[in-house]
Order: sequence, then structure tokens, then C-alpha cells
Amino acid sequence: MLVLVSPSTLRTLRVSLRALQFVSCLSAMILVTLSYGYQGVFYGLYTSVSIFVYTMSYTAMLYALWCILVVETLHVANRLTARMEQAVDATLALLMLAAGVVLAHSAAVSKCTIYGHFNVHCGTVKAASAFTFVGMVFFLASLALTCLTTVHDVAHAATEAPEAYHVETTPIVSPSSPIGDHDEPSCKV
Repeated sequence: MLVLVSPSTLRTLRVSLRALQFVSCLSAMILVTLSYGYQGVFYGLYTSVSIFVYTMSYTAMLYALWCILVVETLHVANRLTARMEQAVDATLALLMLAAGVVLAHSAAVSKCTIYGHFNVHCGTVKAASAFTFVGMVFFLASLALTCLTTVHDVAHAATEAPEAYHVETTPIVSPSSPIGDHDEPSCKV
């Protein structure tokens, strides 16, 4: 499958996946923020669940933005190694899964009618949970793409014959060179 895909197509696919990750994580972040209304009184509904989801979405969004803007577009930084990119994608996918599960099973979703008078928007909480899972799927897709391209690159890598170490002597100063003359009065000070 990947044999027929050109490097420019792989780059476009990588950037597209990162853009989808960015959009889904940004959407999850915005929806978590909008889930809890404010009517002049802070009820303390920004629980550890919403803070965890917000933090994980923010982290994943920044990583996707870094990959798109700094690495792929501006070429200011190099791409991570394949193994490191796989590790980061797997970690962020796992954290987004945990954030989605925690948010989906939170009291704001399961007991939404109780929190209705606190101005909790139940549909927005559910949408934030969905976008968290969508972000996780895009990170898994990026992980799969990195794994497949790594396997393809290793299988079709050009084998290079090792070259022998070339030894040269260090140049020395010639006896007739003015650099080696230390008989001048300024050198005897």
C-alpha cells in the first residue's frame, strides 16, 4: 500500500492528520470551557475532570500545532525520530482516551438534570467528550501511519557499504615558515 505513495503524499497526509488533531482538540477544549455556564456566581463546577480534559486537549492541540507550523510549514525544527513520534502519538492517544472516558462517565453527563440549575450544558459536555474521542482516533491514525512508513522505510532502505577510515597525518610547520621563528625581540619579552 505505502509503496505506491510518494513522499509528498505522505507529507500531505501527515499534515492533514495533524490539522484534524488540532481542530478536534481545539473543539474539545472550547466545548469543555462552554459546558459550564456562569451567571455571576462560581459554583465550583470546574472539577478535576473538566480540568484534566482541558489540559489533555490543550497539550495535544499544542503538539499538533507544533508539528504543523514549526516542523512541516516553517521548517524551523526537525521532525522527531520515528520511534519518538510513535511514543508521543501513543501517549497522547492514551491520554485523550482517558480524558474522553472520564468526561463521558462524569456526573455532568450521567446526572445532568441535577446540575441543570447550575447552568451545566449537557449537550456541550457530551460533544466535548465526543471530540476528545475523535482526537484520540486521529492520534491513533497518525501512530499507524508512522508505524507503516517506518516498516516500509526499514524494508526498502538502501544498504551502504561501510567505508574504511581514512588516516592522514597532521600538518606540521615547515622549518622555513615565519610562524616558527621565535628569535624576534617581541617574543623574548
